Amino acid sequence: KEFDMKPGNLTEVVLNTLDSYRYHFVKKGFSVEEEIDQDIPDVMFDKNAVEGILINLFSNAIKFSANTKKMIIRLNNFSEYILLEVADKGIGIPTNELPNIFNRFYRVKSTTDFEARGSGLGLTIVKHAVESHGWKIEVKSTLALGTTFSIFIPNNENKEEQK
Repeated sequence: KEFDMKPGNLTEVVLNTLDSYRYHFVKKGFSVEEEIDQDIPDVMFDKNAVEGILINLFSNAIKFSANTKKMIIRLNNFSEYILLEVADKGIGIPTNELPNIFNRFYRVKSTTDFEARGSGLGLTIVKHAVESHGWKIEVKSTLALGTTFSIFIPNNENKEEQK
């Protein structure tokens, strides 16, 4: 896929995508927390790709949360990078499976009877979109406590000021 990179307001896209998905969270009994800094600079990105990244991560938060139905979205401005995080309090991912979750068609072999539908392509698409932007994605997860996807976006605003 080719991406249409344009400077834009990431905060606006994050909030609009969250608002468009809010119905799904409410319908499934989720509480949603937003922790968004007010000083996020414009960045170069493909709006549709970022919406797709967020929808995949939101969808997984819903699919893989059994008891504690809570999702937190963070957008924080640090000197070197902007951090976009989607965290849930779901079933978590076993440590030994974390290295594989971005592989095509990979599905976590859950030891519980928890079963969620999917093709195993969502996180592959997320990783491809993130890396095509020159960004980095990391995941941390603890069984039965939840998963956090962290996207690190280079903060070019400060680099410009240093020249």
